[in-house]
Amino acid sequence: MRLRGECGILIAVAVLALPGPSSAQTERPRAVVTTPHFAFFSDLTTNLNDALIAAGRARRVKRQELFQTGPEKACFDNLTAAERAGWVRAVDYYAEIVVPFGISAREQILFRIELMAGSDWAKGDDRTFMAIARSMREAAMPAYERCRWAAQDAGNRRWIEHVVALLNVHERVLGERLAQVYGVSWAGVPYRVDVVESVGGNAQVFVPAGPHILVSSSTPDNQDRAALEAVFHEGSHPLAGKMEEVVKRASSTRGNAVPGDLSHAAIFYLTGETVRRAFEQAGEPYTPWLYALKLWPDNVRDALPKALSPYLNGQGTMVEAIDNLVHALSSAGR
Repeated sequence: MRLRGECGILIAVAVLALPGPSSAQTERPRAVVTTPHFAFFSDLTTNLNDALIAAGRARRVKRQELFQTGPEKACFDNLTAAERAGWVRAVDYYAEIVVPFGISAREQILFRIELMAGSDWAKGDDRTFMAIARSMREAAMPAYERCRWAAQDAGNRRWIEHVVALLNVHERVLGERLAQVYGVSWAGVPYRVDVVESVGGNAQVFVPAGPHILVSSSTPDNQDRAALEAVFHEGSHPLAGKMEEVVKRASSTRGNAVPGDLSHAAIFYLTGETVRRAFEQAGEPYTPWLYALKLWPDNVRDALPKALSPYLNGQGTMVEAIDNLVHALSSAGR
């Protein structure tokens, strides 16, 4: 597995090399909506997997889980003993085996590989793990489908309808502009976007299957106009490889003065500012995530526009802009 980078704030990104296409792909449902750059899904199994991770996380820290209050509890209590046990045991398994590992670790990523590329390629421990996890999801499915899925699917579809309305206005311009900013053409579009409840946002790039995006329909940070930044931030990660290499080279001799996740901060700035400018042209105010959520220390947030806004304005090259950014941060750290 080749790991490109990870950030524990909202988004993690990885690039993984897979075997060639499987002869028996996992059956894929139809997208709710497909646009030039994104195919949006509200998929039952993907949302079940997300719910089991969230429930397993809650169980580990003894917080309230799904089906413990309100109408969902009443529904769950009316299930058969076997259906209730199937859910409880699946959450136990996820809490012990899946949740302790990060979103880009094998224990969480194999589900998404299976979703994108099937499972015929898997051997040994991977094949065993995927089969066990699949059986756990199957055991948990009746409870989730009967007591939760209708409401979650409706919420996902409302979020998709909202972001597609924004894309109808801004997608063409943003797609063209971000390709220019990162110096890379969009490839393999439309990217698959699975809308779930709890993940926040996450992008993985599987070779050769292509990019896979998870995005939350309920996270407050992804609502209103920020939904547009959510999908284009995730969509920018597959474009940002050249920029990340520039950051790596510029930072290689600067030591600890430059944050290790600087390339991710640059994506937050470059994509967020590009989205902000698109809204500004339409006469709509927007504060990008980088500043609305106060991500990274003050010195990084201050340095990003000083170094990178001239590049966005057509002055100089990306290499020059990144050099200026790294120089500013390393000088400030002396």
